[in-house]
Amino acid sequence: MDIKEFGNIIVAEVADVLGDNVEVSYKEVLKNNGIICHAVLIKKKGENVAPAIYLDQYFEDYKRGIVLMKIIRNILDFYNEHAPEGLIDVNYYEEFSKICDKLFFKVINYEKNKKFLEDVPYVRFQDLAQVPLVKVDDRFIGSGVIVVKKEHVLRWEISEDELWENVYENAPRVQPFLMEHILESLGEKGKECEPFLREMNTFVITNKEKVNGAGVFLYPGVSESISGKFGGDFIILPSSIHEAIVMPYFDEEGKREFLYSMVKDINSQVVSDGDVLSDSVYLYEATKGEIRIL
Repeated sequence: MDIKEFGNIIVAEVADVLGDNVEVSYKEVLKNNGIICHAVLIKKKGENVAPAIYLDQYFEDYKRGIVLMKIIRNILDFYNEHAPEGLIDVNYYEEFSKICDKLFFKVINYEKNKKFLEDVPYVRFQDLAQVPLVKVDDRFIGSGVIVVKKEHVLRWEISEDELWENVYENAPRVQPFLMEHILESLGEKGKECEPFLREMNTFVITNKEKVNGAGVFLYPGVSESISGKFGGDFIILPSSIHEAIVMPYFDEEGKREFLYSMVKDINSQVVSDGDVLSDSVYLYEATKGEIRIL
């Protein structure tokens, strides 16, 4: 049995339990870096939101021998705990003036996400793409983000330039910049190497929530501020889509190769495939006020 067959069985069983008042369907969802996830959507008739329950881990549980009915009970329990009550107000998303102060962005790998980016008004930066997001806080569905699509820009009757002016203006407030010494960022994981790490002039940069925060170095004034702290040029190592590592840069023999090796090791051994940002190393040149691939 593959995961699609598994998903169709789950759909049939869940629909049988919940009855005619609920619509249940199976969907493949394109995630970051081209990864396909598999979900069951459950929507009560008359409601306008269908929560997605991802099946990939449940399928792994099934392959390890957990009986199907226990998995179905777990899915139903999850749905009952998280199902929205009544209609969700989505009208605010119809008007740009109601969401413009909730805009920010994330960065993803351009080459690995070309399919996803076809429908998104993204901005290129080197081998990355900046993706506009709207921060959502709803009393029924909780906190989350909505990716701004090209269809939204058309509906709002604005230009992509106007969209991005608002993104850059609001991002530092919606998801404030955070910079921590690497020892502080690692917490308990760094205890064993504390004497060594404490001497390193190395910091982790991200946003306040530490989610989708690797691109904060593109906030207005942030790279200039980091350069001021280091007293000149600095390196940006993309440790994941959520955070980046920054350190002063001195042009030494073998330094470039060492840095690239470090990033590739992080991506292959530490970060999940869906969280990888790039294998590149970036250099901020203080005299030019520019960031380029090293």
